[in-house]
Amino acid sequence: MAQVTYQPAEVMHWFDTESKRTNAMAKAQTRDIARAANEEGLIPGLKQAATAAISMTKGAYGSVVQKQAEETRVDFFDAGFEFVDLTKRIKVDYSQVRQIVAKAGDRYQVLYNGGSLMIKPVAHLVAGKYRVPVGWRRNGIEVPFLTLIEELSGRCGVEIIAE
Repeated sequence: MAQVTYQPAEVMHWFDTESKRTNAMAKAQTRDIARAANEEGLIPGLKQAATAAISMTKGAYGSVVQKQAEETRVDFFDAGFEFVDLTKRIKVDYSQVRQIVAKAGDRYQVLYNGGSLMIKPVAHLVAGKYRVPVGWRRNGIEVPFLTLIEELSGRCGVEIIAE
């Protein structure tokens, strides 16, 4: 059986786009801080500095989210799977998986001999009150988020249990 790779869907590039825009705005704001402090006084200058700091923080957070999404993937092999993200790389044989538990918030806990792993969406798309987990690219083809969990369940031969 050929290797199957799941990666976050293409929608994640918007985090990078937004973080670059936010960083550019913050840099533009910081250039004006000294001028504003001299012309308008210290308090307006401090307010502008705080706004710039918040913008830089948002931009940095967006960059981290983008990097996390780029590094996240799940590879399925003949005998097991490998979960990779920014901070860890976990290999598990299908025979070692004891349970897959559906948790609140589109999270799934995979319990295996020797530990557990939480699989969750890298982001959600939100439109009003409607919230949908970002899906995956399965060998380059976009699929819903749950497809990965269902394939893992099938390969391991375990049912998905609702908590």
